Amino acid sequence: MAAMTVLLALLCVPPVLAQRNPTAPGEAGQLLEAAIEGILRGKGFTIVRYSDWREADMHRTPHPKFLVTDVPYKSIYGHRARMEFLLI
Repeated sequence: MAAMTVLLALLCVPPVLAQRNPTAPGEAGQLLEAAIEGILRGKGFTIVRYSDWREADMHRTPHPKFLVTDVPYKSIYGHRARMEFLLI
């Protein structure tokens, strides 16, 4: 269900970006992130930063529906990195 929502978000966002005609390199990414967050919030997801999610023991919620942001992971090169979104 969550994967289908994200796929739908990605299919619906490009026309919005084209209409907006972003000029700064990061602006298109910010618009895409905002669109994805808005769609998932409308589907009942709670948007929370990873540090807050971890500290509040939200990861122990019985039926989670979270969009966790700024999630750390180890890259394939062994470096610390952060991903924008993690659907739980």
